[in-house]
Amino acid sequence: MTRLECREVLLYAIKKAQLKYQFKLYALGIMSNHVHYLLEPQQPEDLPKIMHWLNWYTTMCFNRMLKRTGHFWEEQYHSTGFAGIA
Repeated sequence: MTRLECREVLLYAIKKAQLKYQFKLYALGIMSNHVHYLLEPQQPEDLPKIMHWLNWYTTMCFNRMLKRTGHFWEEQYHSTGFAGIA
């Protein structure tokens, strides 16, 4: 699996998640071993659902591509909320 293939899977997963949860994505940083998102869910309580779905979906895809099973991401996501600017 190439880095480009990983990137495409991740971008596809984000698009699917946006259709499902209707969140705004302001920025995305794809690192070698993790991802940074700057997003705004419609409701604050949607954030854990969005992150759970993204982690589940990308794990499923990457494990299939790598012909493996089990956890893909090492830790649960970390998030910091802040007030929006009006």
